[in-house]
Amino acid sequence: IEAAAQRLDLVQDILIEINIGAEASKSGVSPEALWELTDAAEARGHLRLRGLMAIPPADATEDETRAFFARMRQLLEEARTRGYARAQLDTLSMVQLINREDQKVAGAVEKVLPQVAKAVDAICATMSEGGRLVYSGCGTSGRLGVLDAVECPPTFGTDPGQVVGLIAGGPGAFVKAVEGAEDDFDLGRADLEDIGFARKDILVGIAASGRTPYVRGAMEYARSLGTPVVAVTCCPGSPVDRLADIAIAPTPGPEVITGSTRLKSGTAQKMVLN
Repeated sequence: IEAAAQRLDLVQDILIEINIGAEASKSGVSPEALWELTDAAEARGHLRLRGLMAIPPADATEDETRAFFARMRQLLEEARTRGYARAQLDTLSMVQLINREDQKVAGAVEKVLPQVAKAVDAICATMSEGGRLVYSGCGTSGRLGVLDAVECPPTFGTDPGQVVGLIAGGPGAFVKAVEGAEDDFDLGRADLEDIGFARKDILVGIAASGRTPYVRGAMEYARSLGTPVVAVTCCPGSPVDRLADIAIAPTPGPEVITGSTRLKSGTAQKMVLN
């Protein structure tokens, strides 16, 4: 594109179309890659990224096609969001920007309240029969589950063992990240086995990305026991969602800091847990 512009001395905007084929659609396209393309296009001053053309795999099902285009929209939004970083904002403007983005969270959660209500009913039925509510998560998602479990006894008068929070890497991971723990599929199952997780209990897997192996391992084990499984993600149609009997997936939109899930996604998950 750069070379062509120099040769032709173009003075008008160019529509840059990115044809995303089957292999790229399976692995996803990084927001960073989209933004690098934007930077390259705008470097000459007369090139501008105006749109993308995304094509799902030819053999994709209706659900896969829908998920594909949802992912492409998300990537575009994330690429645009990175534009905030290019502006020189004073401190007040910066926190006002974050606050405006935060205001989108409640609306996103409101849209998934029917699924939240189903999860509440399922959890209530389980606990009424003497079962436990068990959270499984990693990083910020895991810490939110542990926090909820810790707060339930003093706030709602539950027995200390009635609500349990599991985080990849163990209790120490609450205050310091444990590298590699979230990618350990078998650890998710092992942690459930260690607490004697049984069919009478209910599992809530928390993973903003909807892909975390630790959480998927825990959910698959719970499903093998025949226990109800709930997912709390921010990525509808993700692998974690597909493993759940009840999938709760608010979509608050891209983060102000691209790649972070402790901002709007974390807030959305906390509101669902509330």
